[in-house]
Amino acid sequence: MLQEDAQLLSFPQVMDIAAKLLPLKYASYEREYPDARIAVSDIRLGYMRVLQRAHPRQFYLIPVWDFFGGATFARSKNASPTVTWNEAYNSLLTINALDGTVIDRDYGY
Repeated sequence: MLQEDAQLLSFPQVMDIAAKLLPLKYASYEREYPDARIAVSDIRLGYMRVLQRAHPRQFYLIPVWDFFGGATFARSKNASPTVTWNEAYNSLLTINALDGTVIDRDYGY
């Protein structure tokens, strides 16, 4: 246990962080796909197993906010989507509910 009485960020604080970082996370796609659309369908508070960098075989269980949804990317405004992400439980953004840092689900921290 790292901290017995942990204080979570308020939902408005988390929404401010997401409003700033979600567009930045997908901005690189806009260069190749002028019609990029991200749609958040669900926001959930839960737990995530996060890798301890100093001890690669150990993990923390921390509270996170997950922004689930999908994305479509097309090469022009009237074209059919070239890339579509709409898998179930596709987390577009994961935010540490304790300190507001973004967690990359691919890397696990």
